[in-house]
Amino acid sequence: MIIKVGDVVEVKRGLDPILRDAKIENIQIKCTEDYDASVMQVDISKINEGTITYEDVTFEQSVGDMRWAYFNQIVTKENTSFFDVFNLYKDMGYNSKKASELATAKMKSMC
Repeated sequence: MIIKVGDVVEVKRGLDPILRDAKIENIQIKCTEDYDASVMQVDISKINEGTITYEDVTFEQSVGDMRWAYFNQIVTKENTSFFDVFNLYKDMGYNSKKASELATAKMKSMC
């Protein structure tokens, strides 16, 4: 998956089951042990070590506070199974039928 500055991606933050919509402001990749570089885009399926700085735009409530996440916190079809998404919805309080419907729709939208 290629990500670019300005893209909006979903980010999983810690143990919180709610995914955050993240507008990417900066992408950092490791070049050497003590040198990181900012880039405009990167294929995170090929370069898996790095971070993004982003603005949380979940629920369109952009307030300007910046956060950061590792590449492996970015939700992609490659690193997410149906059961991961299903369990997120179950943790949010949905019954099994509704969680299954929502997880199915989410997985289809990620294709």
